[in-house]
Amino acid sequence: ETMGISTTGGGVSITSTSDSAQDFDIVSTVGSVAIDSATGNHDFFILGTDGEVNITTAGGPVEKMHVFNNGDGVSITSTENAAEQEYDIRSTASGDVTIVSALGTHDFSVQDTLAGHVSVTTGGGSNETMGISNTGNGVSINSTADATVQDFDITSTTGGDV
Repeated sequence: ETMGISTTGGGVSITSTSDSAQDFDIVSTVGSVAIDSATGNHDFFILGTDGEVNITTAGGPVEKMHVFNNGDGVSITSTENAAEQEYDIRSTASGDVTIVSALGTHDFSVQDTLAGHVSVTTGGGSNETMGISNTGNGVSINSTADATVQDFDITSTTGGDV
């Protein structure tokens, strides 16, 4: 499934109920962006300037997500194991950045530049690399199972705990 969607209206909502490879390129300047997809290779580029970006997947061999949002935060939930996850998240306005993922190789880059909190929960994995910079309300990381290698680079320059 390949989708190139650009809207200046009331947001974007995509639901994909069966397993497939997905390449989504979404630009939404008004309203929220919501994606709910099954298992598969996911390559998402999302530019949202208003509202929340909310992504739920059932994992996949490879998940690559590049999300740039100037609205009300970013939420990504991957409910099943993924061999490789590469997330590049930029949130420049209000709202939290929340990532919940299962077992896998995780490479997360998160930058939150206003009032929100950055929260990452994973199911462990062979290699977890996280570069997180937040000038908002702190950072929390919870890795719930064994990980062979963890490399965390965290910068938090305003309120909130790490």
